[in-house]
Amino acid sequence: MASAEDTYAALADAIGKRPKAVEAYGLRLRSNGWLVRGKRGRGSLPIDNAQAAKLLLALLSGGPSEPDEFMPTYATACVMPAASDEPVVRMMRVILGLSDNARFLDFITALVWLFRDGSTDQLIYHAPFEDGQVDDWVYDGPNIDIRVHGPFPVATIKFHLASPLIEKLVAMGCDHEQLLGEQMIVFLHEIYGHHADAMKQRKSTRKYDKAIEKLREDSERGIGFERFIGGRQISAVAAALRDSDDKMVIAETRSDAP
Repeated sequence: MASAEDTYAALADAIGKRPKAVEAYGLRLRSNGWLVRGKRGRGSLPIDNAQAAKLLLALLSGGPSEPDEFMPTYATACVMPAASDEPVVRMMRVILGLSDNARFLDFITALVWLFRDGSTDQLIYHAPFEDGQVDDWVYDGPNIDIRVHGPFPVATIKFHLASPLIEKLVAMGCDHEQLLGEQMIVFLHEIYGHHADAMKQRKSTRKYDKAIEKLREDSERGIGFERFIGGRQISAVAAALRDSDDKMVIAETRSDAP
């Protein structure tokens, strides 16, 4: 696992901020139990896929002071019930190793692993720029768009499907034309998922109806916002985690040397 400092530095570079600015999010998450507490000292707090995903999600909040309310709301957001069984969503869950009831944070965590493992071509289409076509500072890696919207809580994940995945979906009977262009997975407040589950089980939805009505009423007030991260930020975190893996392998190899 990478150290927190390495992860903060990688993310800071990806978003154009100082490492201390990113660290402020990590400290807030630690104080509220979202990140594990480590011993004091540089490099003492390890970061794994799940914790890196939490840090990425926290960066989508309005600032280091806001994850307290932001994280529980968006981390647990569920796939929009009407789209949960669509072929693209089902295949995405299979590729990412997710269960049918996986939440927004679960998807981000799995995407961190996909980037870390270098397996993005299973899911995401990417055609690198030709040499000399763009400046060196332009991100030229597999891209995926992760957004949050408010005050009514909505989250989305957008990307272009990898060609082999399109072929699989067409073989399953999907319309080829509908698989071209950007695909979007929509996530809603988890109360919508509970409401859909109750309907499937033919149980009363009264308490969920009231909760949804309250959510809609509360979100009628407030400043609208939209924030997003992309492949650059996920790649930065994945690289920090991957570098840590490489260092660990080198250290183990040296320790095994005669």
